[in-house]
Amino acid sequence: MAVAWNYLDALSKFHFTLLILLKMVLDKLFNIICVCEQSDKNNEA
Repeated sequence: MAVAWNYLDALSKFHFTLLILLKMVLDKLFNIICVCEQSDKNNEA
């Protein structure tokens, strides 16, 4: 049982790290999209 708990603990830590990485990637993508939209608006003006 103790081994299972250690495994779950490691999994939750890894999952948390994965979530942070995913959030960073999504933020970067969102920033790129925003910059692209702004440059499109500038080109139209």
